[in-house]
Amino acid sequence: MQKSKTIIIAALSTRAFVADAVAAGYEVIAIDAFADADTQIIAKQTIKVKQENCNFDTVDFLQKLAEINLSYIAGLFYGSGFDGNITLLTLIASHLPIFGNLPQTVAQINTPKDFFKTLDLLNIKHPEVCFNKPDNASGWLIKRGNSSGGMHIQNAFRNVALIEGEYLQREISATPVSLLFLAYKKSAQVIGFNLQLTDATAIYPYRYAGNVSHCPLNITVKEQLVNYANKLTKHYSLIGLNSLDVMVLDDQCWVLEINPRLSSSFGLYQFNDLNFFDLHHQACVGVEDFGHLSILLDTAKYPKGQHVFYAPFNIYIDYKVAWPEWVVDIPMPNTMIEKDAPVCTVMANGIDNNEVIEMLEARLQYLRAIFTTHVN
Repeated sequence: MQKSKTIIIAALSTRAFVADAVAAGYEVIAIDAFADADTQIIAKQTIKVKQENCNFDTVDFLQKLAEINLSYIAGLFYGSGFDGNITLLTLIASHLPIFGNLPQTVAQINTPKDFFKTLDLLNIKHPEVCFNKPDNASGWLIKRGNSSGGMHIQNAFRNVALIEGEYLQREISATPVSLLFLAYKKSAQVIGFNLQLTDATAIYPYRYAGNVSHCPLNITVKEQLVNYANKLTKHYSLIGLNSLDVMVLDDQCWVLEINPRLSSSFGLYQFNDLNFFDLHHQACVGVEDFGHLSILLDTAKYPKGQHVFYAPFNIYIDYKVAWPEWVVDIPMPNTMIEKDAPVCTVMANGIDNNEVIEMLEARLQYLRAIFTTHVN
């Protein structure tokens, strides 16, 4: 692909991907669910598409895609928004080259029965799962295999009845962690281990909030995760950037899922001398030499964190809002954001995970105070 050509990046939120792609010399048409102000500044064109339950609306997406002259588009890179809509991803692949895992690969991974059967086959530990109504639902979580963002995860009730695509998983009291890795030549190159953050509500007890890089893990757990990533990469023939979500307790870890696409932790790894969007593209087109990555990544010693700021109440965004420099994914003025919907993302750096988390929380409190004062 010539870097002078235009590409499409499609995800529920595209800003981090677009920033790296533009830095690498690509012209970008961004398709997402928000069309944030900072995305519009850096992208050649930004297109807002409807979404439902963390998946793009098929009809609206295809209508918007039809308005683009695809003859000069080199291909499409994708993130969240297709986990539960493989049909849409497959339809897009019939019009454009897809840079990422094949739609059928994503479908396999997001089919719980197939995925957990594969984990058992590969001797990869995971929490106990159940696909039928249990005698006692206590200690079980209801999850969907084709969703993202944690909105689909609920505590199971006594009279639980599973619908198509749902399954039960034993709740484990442990630390949620993700491994971001680059898959190529049926092996996995570690990018980073990340602490996963949640922002619970009464309705969404496991709502995704963000992540912090450089999660402190012992060598035993790191080796387990790398081993798991290599096994899964080889089995599914994964390519490009992927992430593995796990629960960690002492020397043990349990795999929850793979995100076989560009993921939110991408935003923690943006450096002047290392462009991860470009690396993702290279891996997708068959470049095999990534041996230099480990050395370059070792130079990034300090963690970086990001946390979604969810609206504490209905918020109207007007031109008077003075956004701090540590805020990204900034909504456009004259936007009404409903309670519990994402407003923006807060970023922070620090010497360790604790300092980053403390700074993120302080900045979230600052935003809450700004909007509370503004409303009052």
